[in-house]
Amino acid sequence: MPQQKNKLKVVYQNRPKNSWLGGDYIQLEKTVEAIKEFDIETEINEQPIYLPAENYKKFDLVHLWNFSMKWTKVQMGVARMWAKPIVCSMIYHESDMFVPYNIQQIMLDSTDACIFLTPSEVDRVKRHLKIDDKKIHIIPNGVDKFWFNKVPRSKDYVLTVGRVEPHKGQLEVAKACKQLKLKYVMVGEDTDKEYLQKCIEAGAEWVGKKTGYELLKLYAGCSVFILASRAEVMPLVVMEAGCQAKNIVVAEHCEWKDIPNAEWCKYGVVSSIKKAILKSLAKDDNIELRDKLKKMTWDKVAKQIKKVYESVIMDKTK
Repeated sequence: MPQQKNKLKVVYQNRPKNSWLGGDYIQLEKTVEAIKEFDIETEINEQPIYLPAENYKKFDLVHLWNFSMKWTKVQMGVARMWAKPIVCSMIYHESDMFVPYNIQQIMLDSTDACIFLTPSEVDRVKRHLKIDDKKIHIIPNGVDKFWFNKVPRSKDYVLTVGRVEPHKGQLEVAKACKQLKLKYVMVGEDTDKEYLQKCIEAGAEWVGKKTGYELLKLYAGCSVFILASRAEVMPLVVMEAGCQAKNIVVAEHCEWKDIPNAEWCKYGVVSSIKKAILKSLAKDDNIELRDKLKKMTWDKVAKQIKKVYESVIMDKTK
């Protein structure tokens, strides 16, 4: 009988999940869930230093998240100490606030493959660091098939999903909707209570954090989905709303530039937000976006990531 091939064993490391509610951890968990179907053994670890360190021996590869963060610097150092191949989902913050650029360059040189969501994210890295093009892999975010489920659709409010904080721009959206006499609903964690109160005073309705079917119903029931943030890469919440064929408004600094039929607004500019919302309200359901997303489910993302793993392992064994 032919010898059975050993499963590839991968450890996934990021910040502790309970630090904050963010798309990076959703991306990690969905990747792990989908990639298991490709006969890969997985483990999620949140420790800056994996203990006991001897356990590193059992892994073939380390997959890190959030390149320019302090915990990643430590996790990468330990992985290198054990001579493990490193793949990093970059989620790159264009800043040296947490790790100096000279240290980031050392980290980048030590990484075997870098996964970016968009070409713009690559450009942000290249503004500060030198990267071998062979290490660059552009793999977009995935979407869960759950968000395509059919639920009742009322289409009577404007919706934002995300942490309630100035970076996300909800206050100006609330002001725009009030002037347009539209109901505005905010879903998300109240990370800035003073800012939340300003949004409520401006007319927003805050419903707290929602997940699963409750959130699905909120997506289905909105007339327009808006994410008027200062900066976004490839927001999962936009994808989730798009699965319900919603028309999307995003601020111009969002790096996912090929959202079908999206309207673009200026961050923090009420008049620009009003104009974009009105244009979206005049449109039919965004079927083109929904059809595009049907080709971007997590199983398809996992298949691409598996190919990255295989190429890294192959290079290491040459």
